[in-house]
Amino acid sequence: MMRPRYGGFRFDRDEILGRADWPAIVPEELWRAVHGILTDPSRRIRWVGRKHLLTGIARCGQCGAPVGTGSKTRAGRVVYVCKQCFGVSRLQAEVDNWVVWRVANALAQPDAWRALMSSSSESAAELREQEAALRSRLVLAADFADGVLTSSQLRTATKRIKRRLADVESQLYGPDGHRYFGDVIDAGDPRAAFHKLPLDRKRALIEAMVTVTIMPIGHGGSKVFDPLMVEILPHNGFVCRP
Repeated sequence: MMRPRYGGFRFDRDEILGRADWPAIVPEELWRAVHGILTDPSRRIRWVGRKHLLTGIARCGQCGAPVGTGSKTRAGRVVYVCKQCFGVSRLQAEVDNWVVWRVANALAQPDAWRALMSSSSESAAELREQEAALRSRLVLAADFADGVLTSSQLRTATKRIKRRLADVESQLYGPDGHRYFGDVIDAGDPRAAFHKLPLDRKRALIEAMVTVTIMPIGHGGSKVFDPLMVEILPHNGFVCRP
């Protein structure tokens, strides 16, 4: 959004040199307004992302609050802990491994698409065909490069296709489904694709797929990890087999 070419300017290392020969993607006034907002020093804040897979996602099985993290003083290892009622405490690595294994297996199931799709199985095939056809029509950009379309015609056609494509994908995957799942389930090995995702994508996908609840284990606790004490309830018909 910061690059001058989008506003129709020639530039060198982001320094504007003048109007460009190519068409602007957005009006100059809009580009300058966005550029001004994004370069305003007063809006810069220090943002710290989540460091652990399930903080704020997993729930406490005693009070229902989102769990945070702490550390075991003696062992020096990270634990998920409820900071609301302090009713649960479980080693982070063990819980993460169990949840990741279950979710990865669910993504690899042959019927994973069925849980993702909001449309019926009968209409899904037709919608997928429409999606493919609309994506192929976006190659109009190539025609524009050959001088077949004017820049105005290209913008109008592209907007119309993208609106229709968004509608088809919403019917097919739900409003967020394809953003979360598409590149993983389309992969040759969905398990491997899931494991390679960055932390934020894994978190978003897990939150969309399942509800994770860490259950209290009673007085005295247990030194052995019990997967039954981590409840994983799938959404939308996903099958998270143990």
